[in-house]
Amino acid sequence: MKTDILQWDSDFFGVKTASITLDGSETPEDIDRQLSDLKGDDVRLVYLFSPQSIPQGHTGKWLLADRKRSYMNPSPQANGMPTGVKTFQGNPSALHSLAIEAGGHSRFAVDPNIPAKKTEELYTTWIDNSVLHGFADYVFTANDLDEPNAAMITLRRRGGEISIGLLATHPDHRRRGLARKLIKAAETIAGVDAGLHLKVTTQADNQEACAFYASCNFNTFTDTYVYHIWL
Repeated sequence: MKTDILQWDSDFFGVKTASITLDGSETPEDIDRQLSDLKGDDVRLVYLFSPQSIPQGHTGKWLLADRKRSYMNPSPQANGMPTGVKTFQGNPSALHSLAIEAGGHSRFAVDPNIPAKKTEELYTTWIDNSVLHGFADYVFTANDLDEPNAAMITLRRRGGEISIGLLATHPDHRRRGLARKLIKAAETIAGVDAGLHLKVTTQADNQEACAFYASCNFNTFTDTYVYHIWL
């Protein structure tokens, strides 16, 4: 069991926030003890990550906020940037509506204790920091018809992998191949350096997203159960 106090989340949500990551060997009593200790330390929100579904303990109000599915493309190919895809260099506010779209199925959006406006602010802050290279190393957009930013993707490089952060298409421009173009751009970034993997995480209950990534040569890597526990 690994426990961390999350300073950024604490500052953003205005309540002391922590995470607990389980390895699967813990008992319900172990988890309940840790939650009690965190509550005594004035923690009010805990993200609990588990490799399996677990029974809810006696401490706090539990919500299964997400069944997070990670996908991996172990050998992406660098085939060049698709037509219409470019590095975004404008004001990040131009991507705010896309960022909000990206967060529509997130664990923050389904938690009734988090106001919808706060979730929107979370994702607009995410894209603001991504454009400034705080949360991402690359931000690409795809144009369609007369819209220069009809879809977007953010990418972050860490160690031997490129991770997709946000991927979204404007509702008026869906089913026109834009997301697939952006995945091709991500493959090109990862494929330039041999050995880099391409990774993405989505909600297992978002069947459309899961089917899309499977069609783009991603394989299921891990499933993680994510609980929000309010103390």
